[in-house]
Amino acid sequence: MTAPVAATDCDLLITGGPVITLDDELGTIAQGAVAVVDGVIVDVGESSALAGRWRPRERLDTHGGTLVPGFTDQHVHLGSFLRARASATAERSGRSAGLFADGGDIAAIVELVARACAEPLDPRFTYAAARPVLAAMLRSGFTGVVDAGGPAPAGIVEAAKELGIRAAIGPSLADTWSDDGTEAPSRRIDTDAALAAATEFVAATDSTGQNRVVALLSCVDPLACSDELLTGMAELVARTGVPMHAHVNCTANHVPVHRALHGNTPIERLADFGLLGPGTTAMHAVYLSDREVRLLARTGTTVNHNPLGNAFLGFGVAAQKSVPRLTEAGVPVVLGSDTAPNWIPGPFDLIHAALLLQRDAAMDDEALSCTAALAMTVGGAGPLGRGGGAIAPGKLADLVVVGTVGPKFYAAPDPVSAVALQAAGADVTHTIVDGRIVVADSELVGIDAAQLVADWVGARRELDEMR
Repeated sequence: MTAPVAATDCDLLITGGPVITLDDELGTIAQGAVAVVDGVIVDVGESSALAGRWRPRERLDTHGGTLVPGFTDQHVHLGSFLRARASATAERSGRSAGLFADGGDIAAIVELVARACAEPLDPRFTYAAARPVLAAMLRSGFTGVVDAGGPAPAGIVEAAKELGIRAAIGPSLADTWSDDGTEAPSRRIDTDAALAAATEFVAATDSTGQNRVVALLSCVDPLACSDELLTGMAELVARTGVPMHAHVNCTANHVPVHRALHGNTPIERLADFGLLGPGTTAMHAVYLSDREVRLLARTGTTVNHNPLGNAFLGFGVAAQKSVPRLTEAGVPVVLGSDTAPNWIPGPFDLIHAALLLQRDAAMDDEALSCTAALAMTVGGAGPLGRGGGAIAPGKLADLVVVGTVGPKFYAAPDPVSAVALQAAGADVTHTIVDGRIVVADSELVGIDAAQLVADWVGARRELDEMR
């Protein structure tokens, strides 16, 4: 008679419903279970099988809810929420009152963003601004966020550490722009000083991908970068391995304006300085030549697609059909919002926008599948993609439970359709980061959301008085 195998201790065992692994081998498990040790997934399979293998310190029953990999917003300008009350106001004269009210004028956009990122600001203000935003993101199912650039990133680092979200945050570099969007760009800040500050930030913030909050390097836009600055960034990336992102090919006039100044496109210029590669994310990348698509594919560069923000700003996000061209070429594509500070969308908003816009542009209801849209939202690539993106042994235990039960989900033919099409942020019951439950039964754990908002209001009032 064979002796029974003793169960092994684990920190967390999740059972009770379907598991969408997004792993090619594991697929979707109708009645699945996941075991977690030290923030890492150690076992995935049928609930009946895992029940005898693991002795959990904590057990989570999803009560029929669907377990999915944690979602990541790959494009949030967290520091811009300092200006939320001034920007997200009622529309004036039929035009948005947002930060980008002038739409596709790339020179005006670059000047605005570069100036904002270069503003000398006490980190306590960005700390206060980021906390309620990160809390709202966790509540809606985001386990990770990539800061897309802004002032005083050290404050955002502290906010992310406190709130328990996974994050990639770093200094936004620019040294050259036009004062009014019409004159020729000129040097506006000291390049060496900007690079020294970036080097110090990276040294002080983990950039190995092993900690929950990691450093990255943000290029505001190649239009706003001198050759000396791009050279210094390339040296810093090569020396430290820090991931980076850059805003490129965003609007219809972005490429011609850059070509007139530098003789090439933003993406080609980054390539000339050795700044494309597996550690780089090209933000936006909407207006692309076939040569640029091949260049991104050959270098292993990730592209960040922002269906909500770009459509809101009228950038032509779907009309250019860049996403199907990129995916067909094998370029990793991830989703972001880029709606700050106008609103804070949830992961399902990004999924719905990507599905709607891509299918409409292609006039094909199979242009983007629900599974593909989910995969773009779970952060399998980009600065936080090292160890995430699927539910499988060895992956980080960043997980979300979606309450896919009740009348709302009655017509869903399968768990993937239920999550991708019917779910909303309010349906998230649990958010787990690093194996730690940070949202339980739809409530933030150990976080006073009202106090976070009150702190932000106080900081905003103080900042307004200083200005």
